[in-house]
This record gives sequence, C-alpha cells and structure tokens, in this order.
Amino acid sequence: MRPRTLADVIDKPDTRALGRQRWRIRYARDGTVADRTRRDEAVVWAEAIGSSGLPVVTTGQPPRPHLVFGPPLVVGATAEDEPLDLVLFERLPIATVRSRLAPVRPPGYELRVLHDVWLGGRSLAAIGRAADYVIGVQGSTRDVLEQATSGLLAADRLERTRRHGKEGATFDLRPLVVDLAVVPDALLVRVRVDPERGVGRPDDVVAALAEQLETSLEISDLARVRVWLADDDPPASLADVYRAYLDHRDPPAPADLSGAAQPPGPPASAGRLELD
Repeated sequence: MRPRTLADVIDKPDTRALGRQRWRIRYARDGTVADRTRRDEAVVWAEAIGSSGLPVVTTGQPPRPHLVFGPPLVVGATAEDEPLDLVLFERLPIATVRSRLAPVRPPGYELRVLHDVWLGGRSLAAIGRAADYVIGVQGSTRDVLEQATSGLLAADRLERTRRHGKEGATFDLRPLVVDLAVVPDALLVRVRVDPERGVGRPDDVVAALAEQLETSLEISDLARVRVWLADDDPPASLADVYRAYLDHRDPPAPADLSGAAQPPGPPASAGRLELD
C-alpha cells in the first residue's frame, strides 16, 4: 500500500489528530531569500512539503501542511540553523523522508539536519531559548565597540521603543541580551527567546550600542547562526559559535540529513545555557 499524500487527503478538513511521527528540519537560508518574512517562508515551505509525496498532516481549508517554525527571524538576515517541525500520519524511515524532501527544497534554502523527535513533546514554538547572531557593523572601531558592549552588559536597564504602525511600545531590552562579543569585522550577539518578555532583536541591540556611543551604527551584514532550544547543550562562548559559522561558510558545509543526534554547528560543551 502506497503512502497517502497531500492530494489524497485534500477533502479532509484537518488531519492533525492523525499524527504519528514528528520530524524536525534544521535548514539554512541564503542572501537570495533573506528579505522574506516568516509568513512568506511558511508559504514556500508548505508548497514544497505538500509536493514531496510525504503523508503530511494538514490543517485548514484548503488543506495545507501543518508546520511549526522556530523563533521569528529578522527580515534581511541569512540563517544557518532554523528549526522547522512537520508531522506525518504514517511512520517513515529517515532515508525515505530525506529522499522526498531533498528534491523539493525551495530555492535559496539548504536542508542541514533531519531529526525524528518525540511526537508528544512540547511544541517547537514553546521551547525556543536563545538565538545567536553575527552582525557586520559599520561606524565604529573594534576597541570602541568592546567598551560599548561592556557598558551595555553592565547596565541594569535598557529602555527601548518599538514601533507598531503609529503606536510605540516601550520595553526593557536588557533581560533579552544574554551575551555580546566583538571579533574582527563582526559583533556577536546572543539574545533571549522568552515566552513572556518576547524575542531579543539584533537591531535593537545595535541601536542601544549606538545610543551609548552617541553615534550612528549601520548593520552591513546580518546572519542568525544558531537557534537554541530547551534541550540543547550550547557552546561555552560566542567565539565558538563564530568559528563554527566561518567553518560552515567557507567552504560551505554539505547538507547533512543523516539523522545525527546533534545538528551541525558549534561543538557542545559540558555546560548548558542558563537563561532562568
């Protein structure tokens, strides 16, 4: 009996109750698609996965693959390690899932790793903990930026305002900044992903640094290089993340859908990222 596909369940309003297996994709996106919003990404991934022939759980009318993404990604950023969950209503081996996803991946995206994760676990939307960015910054020297990052980390409060249309909301950025580091030609930022406080944004961090320096800083390049989930063992430092990012970028890392226990990225340390 052949596996059912999206077309086979087109008349069913919702198949989420039929889920039997959850797969977590870790994907990268390059500069050609960096201007896409999360909504745009959801559309292209739904079309790709819907055409893969996988027995994917669907939702809505017309039915579309039920996908769950990780923390919001800033428009304009490339990415190296974005998580995406999909659920199947039949159990399949990793080789089959890999062979059906690889040919239909959207242009501009790379499949990094594929994990069979526990179906009964918490939603991907609920287990994000932090995200690491590599930011190209123009308008200051490395020494001055290092002083500014030290001052920002030492601050008790960093009030910022975000605009939503004509309205503005004031919030404290400081609890959302986990760590900062300066390397040649880049600023490294680890921001918190918090269900109550929200998600730290790298552009807010750069704006806060510019305010401290009383100057203008321009973001010339922006990459989210790792998304940390609740059960991940993160590296000891942002420097490790940056070295791994450089290793993957030059030469490019080949797609790895082997189902290894850890996604490609910085080597895990014995410690955990404490965010509480």
